[in-house]
Amino acid sequence: MAAATTISVGNKAERQAEKYLVNRGYHVVERNFRSKLGEIDLILEKDNTLVFVEVRYRASSSRGTPEETVTRSKIGKIIRTAEVFLLKITGSTNTIVASTLLLYLIRSRGSMVHSRLTTIN
Repeated sequence: MAAATTISVGNKAERQAEKYLVNRGYHVVERNFRSKLGEIDLILEKDNTLVFVEVRYRASSSRGTPEETVTRSKIGKIIRTAEVFLLKITGSTNTIVASTLLLYLIRSRGSMVHSRLTTIN
């Protein structure tokens, strides 16, 4: 798949995930937050809790499932990038207490799958 096509598919998957979550009461805080440490696809808020979302799309599982593409290294980048975001908005990273990463996956026919990945802090 060409790079431009991959990006457009990824953008579409992120929009689908955002719509899915907004329809469930989440509020968008920021999209595609970037720092020199990494990127977070969506930052949402619900019930005074920030949720950092990584969206993964796979047309088929022949090259692995979306869950399998999230490595410990990627989880670490998401956590460090979330700390940068929190530092930016609060001046502190002390508010990261979650030990799970919420991962929303979109399959080829548009179905949404929610996963929880336990992280190593």
